[in-house]
Amino acid sequence: MDAPSSCRDTTTLGCLTFLAATFFGALGGWTVGVFIGMQVDAKSVQPFQTAPLGALIGAGADLTVALAVTHRSMNRLARALIVLSGVCLVAPVFAWFFAYLLPLGRPKPFEQAAFDRVVAEIRRGALQPDHEGVVTLPKDLASLSATRRVYVTRSPGGRLIVFFPSWAGRDTLLINLADCSGDNWLQGYIYDSRPWGYKPSGSEVDKDNYPGVLGPPPEPSWKAVHDGRAEPRILCNQEKLTEHWSYADIFS
Repeated sequence: MDAPSSCRDTTTLGCLTFLAATFFGALGGWTVGVFIGMQVDAKSVQPFQTAPLGALIGAGADLTVALAVTHRSMNRLARALIVLSGVCLVAPVFAWFFAYLLPLGRPKPFEQAAFDRVVAEIRRGALQPDHEGVVTLPKDLASLSATRRVYVTRSPGGRLIVFFPSWAGRDTLLINLADCSGDNWLQGYIYDSRPWGYKPSGSEVDKDNYPGVLGPPPEPSWKAVHDGRAEPRILCNQEKLTEHWSYADIFS
């Protein structure tokens, strides 16, 4: 005896439909959750909270729609049970998968005109570093930095170093095995008042030795945004961008 068409749909095309709906629903919800967690300026709303919640909501919503379309003859209780079991079993697996592989965002780009404006404001005193050397950027400039702050150091001779972090910490929600730096990772753009490649003459007493770079402490990006502390960071890999600007990261 042939199986009813509803059974065939459930075991073949229906199952694939449910799986695809759960996957894409979880992916969409995860993406929205990460975006919300990184944009909301509140310590109680973080990506590791909003991303899994978004994945569960997205998977549940898409799975519900798939069930409504492919199993119109099923009663509401049966649909609810299938939705609940599908979300509980499949969505957490997808959430774990996304946590290891999907990037949290992109590094901030180099915007020299806006960066020069910030440096000029620091020079004339409109933007004042705190006792740790941290300048909290105003709202119209906060997007220039991954932490919404820049980090200022000066040498005894007046040499000015300003660091704009473009990314801080891990690049995925969970640190995968291929990420050897994890939350220690730091990259960004360095302004140096001394021109790139400057070498003092032998008779010159150089009082402007490189004073080092201040940056955020090693921690995930969603915590660095709210952390106003600074500490010396070693950025070995530097690449010239302009006469006074360079890109740098922690790799040597």
